[in-house]
Amino acid sequence: VHCIEQKHMGWFNADSPEGGMTMRDMLSGCAKGTDGDAEFTWVDAEFLDEQGVSAWQDMPAWIAPMEDYSGFGQVSTAKARAHGLKNRPIEETARDAYEWVKALPPEAQPKWGEAGARGRMTPGLSRAREKEVLEAWKARG
Repeated sequence: VHCIEQKHMGWFNADSPEGGMTMRDMLSGCAKGTDGDAEFTWVDAEFLDEQGVSAWQDMPAWIAPMEDYSGFGQVSTAKARAHGLKNRPIEETARDAYEWVKALPPEAQPKWGEAGARGRMTPGLSRAREKEVLEAWKARG
């Protein structure tokens, strides 16, 4: 919005705060912003691949650090910052998004990993699938 108001034209990368953000930082910030009590279990990309867990659809905002995606999400945001980009803390973004979802009518609220509004699948694993993957991880020893 700022760029439109200031009539800045061009391409701008705005995908992360200055210095980047790790998956741990993002998830911890989301849990904090939503007063969540999430417990994180860190597994490797190869295991997720073996389990048929796919980036973006099953794991929103995550992509495997494999050669085809090397550096994904690591682009410089310096140009955008020079033109006024200011990132909100992830806690605020998560809180506001969560409050918005909670305010939706029940039939419009996402049911992660299941058919949602208009029959489309919502991103994320269902609770049953998440449990299955975690049990497989724990069984590895």
